[in-house]
Amino acid sequence: MAGQDRTNLWGINTTLNQVHKKAPKLENDTWIELPEISGELADMMLQDIRLIKNQLGFYADLYAINSGQKLHRETRVSTNINYLLYEKLKKFVIDVVPDDWDKSTLEDALSKATTLEELVSGDKPLSISNEIYSEIEKERIMLETAIYKFFNEDNKDKFKDIKKLSELFAADKFNLFT
Repeated sequence: MAGQDRTNLWGINTTLNQVHKKAPKLENDTWIELPEISGELADMMLQDIRLIKNQLGFYADLYAINSGQKLHRETRVSTNINYLLYEKLKKFVIDVVPDDWDKSTLEDALSKATTLEELVSGDKPLSISNEIYSEIEKERIMLETAIYKFFNEDNKDKFKDIKKLSELFAADKFNLFT
């Protein structure tokens, strides 16, 4: 590179223009001089590009953090809903369902929901591991299946009397207003 202008080494356009100037000229030469960027301007552009890259990196990191927080928040909400389902179903079986109804499916499901029982009866943690969350979701599905069986299989004949149904599902039995 001896003898070359080292003040403007920023791109292929400069190199191509220099090569064309030094090359033998042909008759039908239609070469158009390519635009060049000065070294000083290229430095400023490079600094701007690095700044933009850093800003985009910051926004990408911020997005990842926000997404993680949303997922964590959704997990907490889901877990709280599962706590409520467990507590209300337990109250429903103990306090609301008449003794002449078959509640064995619900009682069995409640007794198997050990993870929910431990979390509801103890201090409810602000965050739980993925394994515990997975176990809670499995127990929720088990409880929902038991509820379905309770209404559609075990006590199907009990749902013919609308008055009994309205008494069974009276809002005051579930503490919905307190």
